[in-house]
Amino acid sequence: MITILHGKDAFSIAEEVERLTEELVAPDWRALNLSVFQGTTGIAEIATAARSVPFFGDRLVVVRDCPWFNPASSKGRELAPEDVEGKGTDAKAVVALLQEGLPPGCNLVLVVGHSIHGGMTTSKAAVAAQKAGRARIVEFAGPDPYRKQPTYAWVERRARALGGTIAPDAAEFLVDRLGQDRYQLDQELRKLTSFAEPRPVSRRDVEILSPPGEADVFKLVEHIMAFRAAEAIAALRKLVVHDHPLKVLATMATLMRVYLHEKALVERRRSVDDIAAATRRAPGRVRLDLELLRGWTSSRLLDALGLLGQADRDLKQTSGNDRLVMERLIAELVAPKARN
Repeated sequence: MITILHGKDAFSIAEEVERLTEELVAPDWRALNLSVFQGTTGIAEIATAARSVPFFGDRLVVVRDCPWFNPASSKGRELAPEDVEGKGTDAKAVVALLQEGLPPGCNLVLVVGHSIHGGMTTSKAAVAAQKAGRARIVEFAGPDPYRKQPTYAWVERRARALGGTIAPDAAEFLVDRLGQDRYQLDQELRKLTSFAEPRPVSRRDVEILSPPGEADVFKLVEHIMAFRAAEAIAALRKLVVHDHPLKVLATMATLMRVYLHEKALVERRRSVDDIAAATRRAPGRVRLDLELLRGWTSSRLLDALGLLGQADRDLKQTSGNDRLVMERLIAELVAPKARN
C-alpha cells in the first residue's frame, strides 16, 4: 500500500508515521524492513526499496519532505518546470509507481509538508490510485486559528498519552497562552505532567511553569487601555523575563491595530455585527473590546501606534536599557492626556 500523508500539521503526521511503523514493522526486523529517505533521494532508488521483498513480515519505506505533489515543497522549487507541473522524469516515475502499486507486504509512506496540489499529474495519479485501492491519501490540516476547541481536546488527550492528566481549564489556558503549535504544546506537557505527577496539571501550574504568550501580552494591553499603569508595568516585567521586548512590542502593535479598526468603525456608527465581520472577531469579543475602549478615541489610538513605532526604533537603534524603553512607553500610553 502507498500512503500519502499531507498537510500543515507536522506533529500529527509524525505521530501517524510512528503509528504505522509500530503497526507494520516488528522491532526485531526494522534494520532490514524499514528504510527512511529524504525527498532529495531519486524516485528510482525509492521505488526499488519499496518493491524489495520483506523479511519475515511487512516492509516499510518512508520518504520525508516528499516534493512530487506540490510545487511549493522544498525540492519543488529546484525542479525543472516540467517536473513542477508533474510531467518530468521524476514525476513520470512517481505516476508509474502509483499506477503499478506495490507487491503484498510492501508499504510506502510519502510525507508531504503541504496540502497536495490537485492540478498536478502526480496528484491526479494519487487520487486514481486511491480509488483503485492501491493508495491512501490522508490530510492533516493545520489548526484553525479561529477555533481552538479541537486543540484544547488534543492537549487533554496528549497529557493522557504522556501518562498524566490536565484539568480542562488548564488545557485551555495553556493553548491560549502558547498558541496551537503542537510541538511546543507537547514539550510543555512533558514538563508539566512530570512536575504535577500524580495529580492533574492545574491552571496554576501553567501560570508558574510555562512561558508567557500572546494571552499575557493581551492582559498587558488590557491594563494599558484601562489606564492601570502599575499593573501594566508588572505584567511587562513578567513578559520580558522570557520574551525579547521587540516581540512583546510587535504583539502589542497587532492588538492596537485591531482596536483602532474597531474604534474607527464604531465612530462611524457601524453595528457590532458589522464590526465583527470586518475584523474577523466574534461579536462577543467585539463587545468586550468596545467596553475596554470607552476611554479612547480612534485619534488617540493612532497616536498610541505612533508611540509604539518610536519605541520599536529606540529598541533597535540604542544600546540602552530595553526594559526602561518599554516602561517609558507604558507611562506615555497611560498618561492623563491619553484620556482626553
